[in-house]
Amino acid sequence: MSSQTPTSGYKSFAIAGVGLIGRPILDALLARNVPVVVLTRSPKEDILPAGGKFATVDYNDVPGIAKVLKENHVDVLISTVAQEALGQEQISLADASHEAGVKLFVPSEFGIPTVGRTQGIFGYKKNLTEHLQKLGIPSFRIFTGWFIEGALDLAGYENNKKVNIIGKGTAPISFTAMSDIAGFVAHVLTTQPREKVENKIARLEGDRASLVELAGYLKTDIEYVDEITGPHGPNTTFLQTFLDTGAGSTGWDPVTNSEGPEKAGSGNALWEGHQWKRIVDVVQV
Repeated sequence: MSSQTPTSGYKSFAIAGVGLIGRPILDALLARNVPVVVLTRSPKEDILPAGGKFATVDYNDVPGIAKVLKENHVDVLISTVAQEALGQEQISLADASHEAGVKLFVPSEFGIPTVGRTQGIFGYKKNLTEHLQKLGIPSFRIFTGWFIEGALDLAGYENNKKVNIIGKGTAPISFTAMSDIAGFVAHVLTTQPREKVENKIARLEGDRASLVELAGYLKTDIEYVDEITGPHGPNTTFLQTFLDTGAGSTGWDPVTNSEGPEKAGSGNALWEGHQWKRIVDVVQV
């Protein structure tokens, strides 16, 4: 475990949720020997790594969450809550952070860019950003693109061992490994000065590929389809159609429908010297 003292000014952390990306972030922070408390509805002590602690909370209980944050002297709250908690529950986390004097709020983004979007879950994220601004809590939003570990799911690979494509499949998609995302969060929040993160957006990109190029990396065939089948087929069908517009790049600007001035991968520079994982490093078939 690293004995490095945080130089960012942020010394104590809380994570809301320990799911798909929350757990790797928890591990990465604990590896830097900083105090972390996990806010969760249902604690599972058997999966808690050494150095971490659970606090059982109701995500809608603002005073209760604030009490935990105060008791643990939390400087940064990192939200990794799932889609169903992006509305009022994340607003409550922000309110509790304000009451407890939290210095930085990292919202549950960790996906494609949401700036300029208002539909569906994008609307929840927009509302949270505006709410944090009203509260005067600085935020640090991290756009990661698609998790490399989920590349096969996006392609419907398990259906027929091929990359199934709806539309052209030629639009570039930003991919980032979960271990790199977690390492980035831990590194930046413990080493970078506050002016590098407060009210900033980090646009990460470990690799960049279209679905057509993904098939080449996997050395498998392409099948053009009207829909992706399987348990998650409808959702994957929607996502592929959406990503085919170019929106899968972390540098995408939905207002101009083009790459914006902050290019995909521009946030990588905050982790100087890091070797980002590529699709071929992570996905094996």
